[in-house]
Amino acid sequence: MIGCMQDYFIAWWNLENLFDAEDSPNRHPRLREILKEELQGWNEEVLRAKIGQLSKIIVRINNNNGPDILGVCEVEDGPVINKLVDRITELLPRDYKIVHEKYDDKRGVEVAFIYDAAKFEVGKNNHTGEEQIFSHHVLRSEATRNILQVNFRLKTSDNTTLILIGNHWPARTIGELETECFRIAAGDALSYFHKRILEEHGKDTSIIAMGDFNDQPFNRSIMDHALSTPYEGQVKNAHENSPFFYNLMWHPMTNGEASYYYTRKDPGPCSKTCTTFPNMLDQFMVSRSVKFGNKLNVKEGSVRIIKEEGMYDNEHEFPIPKKFGRPTSCGQPASDFNMEGFSDHFPISLVLQEM
Repeated sequence: MIGCMQDYFIAWWNLENLFDAEDSPNRHPRLREILKEELQGWNEEVLRAKIGQLSKIIVRINNNNGPDILGVCEVEDGPVINKLVDRITELLPRDYKIVHEKYDDKRGVEVAFIYDAAKFEVGKNNHTGEEQIFSHHVLRSEATRNILQVNFRLKTSDNTTLILIGNHWPARTIGELETECFRIAAGDALSYFHKRILEEHGKDTSIIAMGDFNDQPFNRSIMDHALSTPYEGQVKNAHENSPFFYNLMWHPMTNGEASYYYTRKDPGPCSKTCTTFPNMLDQFMVSRSVKFGNKLNVKEGSVRIIKEEGMYDNEHEFPIPKKFGRPTSCGQPASDFNMEGFSDHFPISLVLQEM
């Protein structure tokens, strides 16, 4: 394979609350306390339906070959992600393995990577032999979600290193401005670890940061703190003490695409209409070596929002993701629970070329 161009299909998807069954004996007591009402009605039948819907899409992407690497978030810590992978491999003969962080998240959900072990392996420390998997804690006035870093090696080459950084930044639940400081803290952490990776592994290290950032590419947390930009010159000419990511999502965003949508009631006490707002919350960011390098780079035109048939609702002005939801909300039956849905986010994908 050495000397030949090799393509790798990499995707990211917020799976929207993939929990194990409510009565699962595998759940840590801490998670049982954290999740409480979120699990009501989440029985084995619902779990099977959710996994079935997700796996149906995952095996269809990449021309029905499935992804080479899939980053995910909103997955409960424990065996539930293994159940998802077991279902995927029943439909697709690939040797998928899992790397995930430990449950330090406030809601008991985590970031993980599902990867094809025939193409990738997790790198090991030359001195200790430990796998190079790092959960970077992000702290401010309270704990925010962690950042997961995995140092992969490409088996199809001369052990080329590809470092992936999975992100699931704090949500806007109580308001965008009210929660902005937590995402800024996450952005500062991502920028810091970008710099540290380059210091440890060399300036030409290939890095892809991906995730649900709960902010858009133009927000302060992304541009000013994570140092992620649409300007090629800013990436190419950045000082080594402040390296910039190149954000790949500006082009689809300016073409009117989005990975997430929310609907807000129009202002006015008598208004009965609502407006839908597209958001590019799910993003890929690449290091300078991926943007300009000659070893690994993103295939031209390969970045896209995955919208498979049946995944979205055609009744609105936008193709809004058909969410699965949960059986209950605040202890009451949920109006948006739909066992034929998938997630409230669309997956995103790119093709990485090895030259």
